[in-house]
Amino acid sequence: MRLTKHDVKELGLEVGDELIKVISDDKQTVTFKKKEKVSLSVSKLIDQGIKENWELLEWLKDK
Repeated sequence: MRLTKHDVKELGLEVGDELIKVISDDKQTVTFKKKEKVSLSVSKLIDQGIKENWELLEWLKDK
């Protein structure tokens, strides 16, 4: 999908930003919204949790 420079500026988008597509129930409207970024501190906590619980996560994936 391509957006004009004006639209990018108006929406406050930057290169690499992700959008979420939402299709209405009646299939007549498609809406896009900016996907919120995860803060660096939250990302580090998630990484730490994955590392600390890797064996459990491996076991759970087959359940």
